[in-house]
Amino acid sequence: MVQSIGIDVSKGKLDLGLIHSDDATENLQFGNDHQGIPSLVKTLQSYQEIEDKPIVIEATGGYHYGITFFLIEKGFKQVFVINPIITKKHLSAQIRKIKTDKKDSLLLAKIGLLEDLHTYAESKEEVLFKRNIRLFHFLKKQLQQVSNRLSSAKSLSIENDFEQEMLLETKKNFETQLKKVKQVIIKGITVEIPRIKGLSELHLKAITAELGNISRFKNHKQIVAYAGLDPSIRESGSSVRGKGKLSKRGSKTMRYFLFQSAWGVMMHNDKYKEYYAKKRNEGKHYYTCLSAVARKLLCEIYHNLKEHPYCIN
Repeated sequence: MVQSIGIDVSKGKLDLGLIHSDDATENLQFGNDHQGIPSLVKTLQSYQEIEDKPIVIEATGGYHYGITFFLIEKGFKQVFVINPIITKKHLSAQIRKIKTDKKDSLLLAKIGLLEDLHTYAESKEEVLFKRNIRLFHFLKKQLQQVSNRLSSAKSLSIENDFEQEMLLETKKNFETQLKKVKQVIIKGITVEIPRIKGLSELHLKAITAELGNISRFKNHKQIVAYAGLDPSIRESGSSVRGKGKLSKRGSKTMRYFLFQSAWGVMMHNDKYKEYYAKKRNEGKHYYTCLSAVARKLLCEIYHNLKEHPYCIN
């Protein structure tokens, strides 16, 4: 009887690892496509009492969504999508550092037996909406790069510069696309929490969607760690350096919107302006103070969302 299942995901293939009740292991491989995914699930369904067994999948650049949603739609109840950090922790605990797709799938299956995991709870609508937010972030970065290059080209003061013409056209295209994506984000989610002065509607909705299901978090410390705003701790033997830089785990997109929002509330919200000034008076660096504002803002959003759940339209 199968005890636990691990699926190592890559762009083109799925490596299936099975741990049986007698500790025997089994490896199978399928394509990560419209033929391979149903074939993998059909193989799992051929085993008895498989629906309640843990299935552990590592989040892999979006390539894991196909198999994850297919498994849930077919009635598998214990589907877990884990952060690669968890896999890395278990891999580093092994004496022999052997890393292959087959070994990784069995390691994921083992994690399903050892870790207390949360079942995957995102809907397709939430995933698609989150992708729109990340598209906005991507376009924003591209626009900044084009704007910087255009500024450099203009500094040359050369008439009839073809590069300037192309960059100006590209800049206008990015600006048009950003406006479209912004409207999709604003209309796509309903968030009814008390207004926080200095926090824009776009930023609030982006942060909310990136956080996802608030019930996953037991307290504000977990949500700060999820956002990667918790300071890393560096203490080892006689070497004690205390708190280090931000861990920067979790969503880069969420941190982008949080820091943009932190600047906004620091400039326009008296409560956060005073908090920022207090940190600066303690001799803290500008970035450290802004990080503290971002954490405080995230905690306020979290507590408000606990009372006022959001809705994907």
